Amino acid sequence: MEVKRFIQKNGKKYRVPKKEFKPTSETLQNVENMLTQHCWDRMGQRGISILGVCAAILYGTYYKGHGAEVAVIGRKEIRTSKVKLYPFSGIHVLLTDGRVVTTYRNRVAQLRYRY
Repeated sequence: MEVKRFIQKNGKKYRVPKKEFKPTSETLQNVENMLTQHCWDRMGQRGISILGVCAAILYGTYYKGHGAEVAVIGRKEIRTSKVKLYPFSGIHVLLTDGRVVTTYRNRVAQLRYRY
C-alpha cells in the first residue's frame, strides 16, 4: 500500500500531512475489554496509553513469538501508515486467545517476521 506523500498544485510540490490517530469510542471500548489486569498494571508502569495499544492492534505488524501473537509498531508501519503513529513507535502488544496479556516498548527491536 503506497501512501501519497506529495500533491502538486500550480507546479509546486506540497507534502500531504498525516491525520491524527483518533479511534472511535466503540473501538476503544472493545480494546479495553481485551486487556487483562496484568496488562493494565504494565501500561501504568511503562507509560503506555490505551491509544498506543489500540494503534498497535489496528496498524501493527503481527508475528508469532513468546508463545503468543505479537503486534508491533515499527518504522515500516510508521512510514506506510496514513495516520500519525510516531508517538507509538516501538510498542509491542502480546495477544493470546483474543486477550492482551502485556505490552512493552522496545524502540531498537530487530524483528523476524514469521507470517
